[in-house]
Amino acid sequence: MDRRYSRRMGSVAKLLAARLVLFVAAAGVMYMLPIALDPAFKLAIALVVSMILSAFLLRRLRADVTADVQDRVQRRQERRSGSDRPAR
Repeated sequence: MDRRYSRRMGSVAKLLAARLVLFVAAAGVMYMLPIALDPAFKLAIALVVSMILSAFLLRRLRADVTADVQDRVQRRQERRSGSDRPAR
């Protein structure tokens, strides 16, 4: 497997895992609170809270994924401009 591919997928996997951990932590906190709410509503609150937290706490991981995607797009454009074949 290509190292660049595994590094890129590694950054995506890290971001996914971090988002999942944030959601599970927020859901755990919501279920431990002694508030009488529907469990689905508690999950919805946990989802919103984890989304807000991820916007601030996972900024560096998102930047890594964005840089990896930009690198891939740039390499693809360079390959296409250097080839003699027409693009499909």
